[in-house]
Amino acid sequence: MCHFLERNAIWCPYIFHNITVYFRIPGNCFYFGCRVPWREDVMSKSMGETLIKQYGNDIERNAENRAVTKAWDLTQERLECCGVDSRGWEIYRESRWYRDQPNTAIKFVPVSCCKNIHVNRITRTRHCQETTMGPPAVTEGGKNDYLFYQGCYDAAYTFVMDQAGILLAIGFSFSIVLICGLVLSLCLFRYIKRTPTENRATSAPL
Repeated sequence: MCHFLERNAIWCPYIFHNITVYFRIPGNCFYFGCRVPWREDVMSKSMGETLIKQYGNDIERNAENRAVTKAWDLTQERLECCGVDSRGWEIYRESRWYRDQPNTAIKFVPVSCCKNIHVNRITRTRHCQETTMGPPAVTEGGKNDYLFYQGCYDAAYTFVMDQAGILLAIGFSFSIVLICGLVLSLCLFRYIKRTPTENRATSAPL
């Protein structure tokens, strides 16, 4: 390979440029958290709109709203979060899910926002969803031990960043594969450009 590069020095800047580009892509993605294409205000606004307009809204007949509702419930359960912003569970009071509830049993958050409810489920779920002396009825007040306080936007971002090392390793591995492919392509290109006489001379036995 060194002999090839010595005889084809014109290709060196091109190879160096591609190496730096391929290695900078995963590095920049790790450094900036891959957030450049997904602006925080746009993402959080979009999440809020789906929650307000589609969560729990006519899920028996509307397949899209049913899928959105399941997605939100799964996200809140798996990431242990509630709503979009941290301590932002009041967004549910703007939702169709909240407005369509019967007046006899108002719940401020869905059960997927509740934690530690596997034991004594009925009592703990009621405390999580219906407490009026603190969260989720109000933003401040005594701590609700059965309510997730972190917002799902922050929880999702933290989850992605926790996996950044794996993503970075995959990016570097892919870069190495691309570089090897580039070098092999240059070797093949050089071999094709050679004359038949040169090819026979190279392949002739000693």
